[in-house]
Amino acid sequence: MKIFAEARKSNWKICSYGLGRVGTRLGRKLLEWLKLEPDFYCDKNSEVLERYPVTKDKKIFLDDLMRIKEDVLVLVFIGAEHSNNVKQELEKNKYLHVLTCQQLINDDEIIREYFGIGQLLYYHEEEKHIDKKKKLTNKKKGKVAIYTCITNEYDQLNEPLTIEENCDYFFITDSKSAGQLLPSSVYQRIDIEKVVPPEVVSPKDQNRYCKSHGYEIFKEYDYSIYLDGKIQIVKPILPLIERIGEVGVAFHKHPYAEDLYAEALSLSIRSRITKKEADETIKWFWNSGMPRFYGMVECGVILCNHHSPIAGRLLDNWFENYFNGAAKRDQMYMAFSLWELGIPVSEVRVLPGNLITNGYFRLMAEHTGYQR
Repeated sequence: MKIFAEARKSNWKICSYGLGRVGTRLGRKLLEWLKLEPDFYCDKNSEVLERYPVTKDKKIFLDDLMRIKEDVLVLVFIGAEHSNNVKQELEKNKYLHVLTCQQLINDDEIIREYFGIGQLLYYHEEEKHIDKKKKLTNKKKGKVAIYTCITNEYDQLNEPLTIEENCDYFFITDSKSAGQLLPSSVYQRIDIEKVVPPEVVSPKDQNRYCKSHGYEIFKEYDYSIYLDGKIQIVKPILPLIERIGEVGVAFHKHPYAEDLYAEALSLSIRSRITKKEADETIKWFWNSGMPRFYGMVECGVILCNHHSPIAGRLLDNWFENYFNGAAKRDQMYMAFSLWELGIPVSEVRVLPGNLITNGYFRLMAEHTGYQR
């Protein structure tokens, strides 16, 4: 990046801004990989700054930073939803040259160096199109299977706050789980070994198989709606079926990621996947010709029209790529599968908002178990 080159050439001081979760996890590790040692640490919350485990001479309060009269490269490590506003505020001081962590992990040069790959391609939506010759039948009508899958006691089952007509509710789980249903539960239990092939062994893979095969597990239904275990229904969700397009599946927009290369870098830096897993997976995507910024979806809720041949093909491809891939992060493989099949993300990213903002669902407590 030009700003890095200028900072190094001119020997600017470096300030790491943001000492919360993003700063102490992603930020610290990213700085280590970039071989950057901050001269200052800063946070809007002075109490957080005072507790931060560095020497006093390395701490600078925000008011003092805004009055500084020498060139400083400020690296902002806060959530994506706030980083641009913080960047604009800091740049009111002309001596502060600001980069957000999102800018860092999205930089071509950083991505190429991190994964050891060559020139990156960029996506233009007109490059791909789907075959829309086959029309769907029973559109917006029919019987609906609403289901969740919890393995290895990873989550606690959440009863919906509203029950809808023409819907059946299912809870798929492994036989070792303590997830026995209360008599009042709306859910019908399905033992996972009855629906998952024997070659799919790990609890995480079994969950992802069920997540991607609702159209097959519930083939007698017209639609299926999958929910991650930590999601609770808070108001009627059948109106969301109206949003399913000709591809036959519907997702929420990913809350912050548009590019799987940058997402893989972030996941690796944060140790959500290993560096080896990230390298192997990204080199596969890159060698296949996957472009940057194809778009990403959030896979916690999946609506599927069982009468769509495109939907079944996409979901099969998604699980196959996930199952054979090194990095077990299903949202990355969905982006890759959409690209492989020539389906623009805009065709399936049709649910309102995201899981936090849509109003139909509530994200419950942290996971209660371990999924491997």
